[in-house]
Amino acid sequence: MNAISQLKKNFIFRIKELENTYLQAHEQLFVDVSSKKVIVKYFCEKDNKEQKSECRFAIEAKNVEKLKKTMFLQFTSPENNVLENPCNLQIYKEVFNHIITFWLDYAKLKNEYLFIDVYNADNNLTSKLEQFLIELDFFNCTEYSKILDCEHINLSNVYGYLGEEQITYLSNMLTFHSELAEVRISEPTFFMDSYDYNQQKGLFRLERQNYYFENALFKIIPRKSFLFVEGKQIPQKRFDFKKGVMLEILDYIKEQMKMPNLLKPPRTHFSNLVKNHLKINPYKINLEYNYCEIENRIEEGQLENESAYMVDIFKRAEKKAKKNLKDEEFKVIQTNLFCKMYKIHTQKYAWYIVVNIESHKFWMIPTKNRDKTPQQVIDIILFYLEGKWLLEA
Repeated sequence: MNAISQLKKNFIFRIKELENTYLQAHEQLFVDVSSKKVIVKYFCEKDNKEQKSECRFAIEAKNVEKLKKTMFLQFTSPENNVLENPCNLQIYKEVFNHIITFWLDYAKLKNEYLFIDVYNADNNLTSKLEQFLIELDFFNCTEYSKILDCEHINLSNVYGYLGEEQITYLSNMLTFHSELAEVRISEPTFFMDSYDYNQQKGLFRLERQNYYFENALFKIIPRKSFLFVEGKQIPQKRFDFKKGVMLEILDYIKEQMKMPNLLKPPRTHFSNLVKNHLKINPYKINLEYNYCEIENRIEEGQLENESAYMVDIFKRAEKKAKKNLKDEEFKVIQTNLFCKMYKIHTQKYAWYIVVNIESHKFWMIPTKNRDKTPQQVIDIILFYLEGKWLLEA
């Protein structure tokens, strides 16, 4: 008999011992145990033999997430009146503790993390479950749940039984995720490019995430005490967990992409802005010529950054528009089916963008004077558009 089979057998034996210790002849515990779920039900026969036995409570614990080296249990009590009866509550607690002990031993055999979602529609019962777990040396891990690759579980109230090494690893990853969020603000051309659903799940969402920076597409692969960074244009390199490691990664990518970017400057965000938000067909225009012409108006190498900011503002404005909300950094005016003018505020500039979809033309004019429309914008409007009220934008 293997260790898992013995573990299941021991669990059933302990439940039967519990039944013999606490229950009377007319009471019974029903057990169903597998590698995916454990169910225990507490039945009590009624005085009227023709009536079905009453189920005073049921506890079900299912492993609901297929994460690498991780067990994520979801507890449900579909039938219970345990809080109204102290005797029922005591039996409930004993059964709950045995179930937790079973899954804890199972996780140790498999060398896996163990997390438990204790959410229940009955808030009073949820509080009791939390209390039971704390008595068993579990602690609240809800802050870690937001970085895990979970799809089928409520992450608002998660407890875990973790060793010191596991806590260190999760804390390092939590800090790293915070740095990722900060870098997304400070480096607008860095972004999460796509999510690889075909790749096998790891423990964290970032393991299936593709990242883009400085014209390079790459992955970040976490290990117990360090990270790997690798991509087609980026040789694999190891980085130790420490404060500021994300900035070290970006510096490494900048260095690796310095020469390739001299030959082919990154224009992904600019292309995205023109194609997906200004709705200009890139095959109808000379995208490279437009890029160079516009960048000559600002600091060299800044157009990608500005484009990234504008893409974010467009996305945010679109979400707000669905809720009939206005965005202070974004204004759009349409004179007819084909012509639009946008005014967008980034951190450095106010951008006036005039788009004529019919003629596949667009103009992007930056200014640091946010209150005065540049003369070039006025000239374009007067030449191409009717409706001089546009000047009031």
